[in-house]
Amino acid sequence: MNEWLGALMVLLAALCRAVCSVLYRPYLARYPTLPIGAWAMLASVLFLAGLAGAEGFFAGLPHLGAPGWAAVVFIGGSSGIGYILWLWALKNTTPTRVTVFLSLSPITAALLGVWLLGEPFTPGVLLGLLGVVGGLWLATRGPSAG
Repeated sequence: MNEWLGALMVLLAALCRAVCSVLYRPYLARYPTLPIGAWAMLASVLFLAGLAGAEGFFAGLPHLGAPGWAAVVFIGGSSGIGYILWLWALKNTTPTRVTVFLSLSPITAALLGVWLLGEPFTPGVLLGLLGVVGGLWLATRGPSAG
């Protein structure tokens, strides 16, 4: 049951990202990317702080060592950079084109999993990666001449 719930959450996350890609576009046409990104991140932090507070997060500092805090800083920084780049891309091309390239995440995750975690690179993984690359090619190629 949890697997289905997880799959549903991933689907809802993709839907949320697609809706955001479309709804951000008019604001990015009128305003600079950085202020929009900063306001959106602030709204996200406030929303997530409320959820974290409800779980008791602010009762005390997390017990993380230096590697744990380094991971928090790395994830936060790289997420912020990725978010600003996503907004910049939305400002400069269509939401469809930008969102289609979010499918590069499985390729990156699979290759990093093999390289950093020693995960097996099976024929199924290769077939899946080829499917993603084929989908990107189909989605981004120009109109046919026929």
